[in-house]
Amino acid sequence: MASREHSRRRTSLLEATPVSPKTVISPKAYNDGSWHQAIVTLSTNGMILYIDGQNAAADPATTTARNYQGYWKIGDDRINTEWRSAPANKFFNGSLRFAAVYNSALAPTQISNRYAAGLNN
Repeated sequence: MASREHSRRRTSLLEATPVSPKTVISPKAYNDGSWHQAIVTLSTNGMILYIDGQNAAADPATTTARNYQGYWKIGDDRINTEWRSAPANKFFNGSLRFAAVYNSALAPTQISNRYAAGLNN
């Protein structure tokens, strides 16, 4: 779940201003060879990163995303100089089992329940 340069989970969403990407970076590394669940929510509570069912990092000031028509890229995207501590490698260096996009933010209990269900599979 980590890039070569950054062993922490990083996520980015574009806020209402179309130029400035917003990132949330976990304070802990997850490059231990174990499976980890990463979920990001965006709501009036801010942008929150959950790792293994627990709140790992948040940006309460980022509450909206830019209106965008296009497609999602999972594991690869342009990383430009606007990112804080942008890694040199733009590719996800790990394995991905599932990806999902919802039309509303999951509640913390939904996130922890999904993590618990994944432990049993």
